[in-house]
Amino acid sequence: MTQLFTPLSATIVLLLGTSNLSSTQKTNNMNTTAVTATVEVITITRVQAPESASRNLFVKGFEAAIPDYQKIPGLLCKSFALSSSGSYFGGIYYWGNKQAAEQWFGPHWFEAVKKKYKTEGEVMYYTVSGEQIVQPSATGSGKFWSVVSMGSKAIDASAKGLLKVAFVTDSKGDEGHVSLWQTEADARAYYKNNLSANEFFDTPVLLNNQ
Repeated sequence: MTQLFTPLSATIVLLLGTSNLSSTQKTNNMNTTAVTATVEVITITRVQAPESASRNLFVKGFEAAIPDYQKIPGLLCKSFALSSSGSYFGGIYYWGNKQAAEQWFGPHWFEAVKKKYKTEGEVMYYTVSGEQIVQPSATGSGKFWSVVSMGSKAIDASAKGLLKVAFVTDSKGDEGHVSLWQTEADARAYYKNNLSANEFFDTPVLLNNQ
């Protein structure tokens, strides 16, 4: 079941008014109240990484799993991910509706993860209020990084290296955003003054079903 090599992914499409902000437009502390969402849910998965698995092995597994994920109903995008520490892997999934996400992450998913990796898988749900795509990204490999930032929905859409941002609410009602960046350096530079509130993910492979 190769798709379990990447249990972390999410989907969002957000419009500001009638058009997306371009990377040259400067909108500091963008407020999501002006945004309408077309992606309902993001799910983030975590599975403890086997000690023997290298980053290169994960990347090859992520790439090989792309055709399987392209067939999943309701999955708009996925960021295949590794924690910045390398201790767990998974994905950030962007879904068109919650029903599709719940169908994929049913009991069979947890059973398959436990059987394959001898550990429990974790799935976290985030409700999406909107997404801003600054620079479209295609399916493929790269040096991308993702950041989950809870506690603040504000973000500068003109920040260097920002590809997209989704505005979310977690199961506790806390608000924040999930962002995708061109490189680790871009992500780290933007959040350098508030590292404690953010979780960073090495994101070597992207899937775009849109």
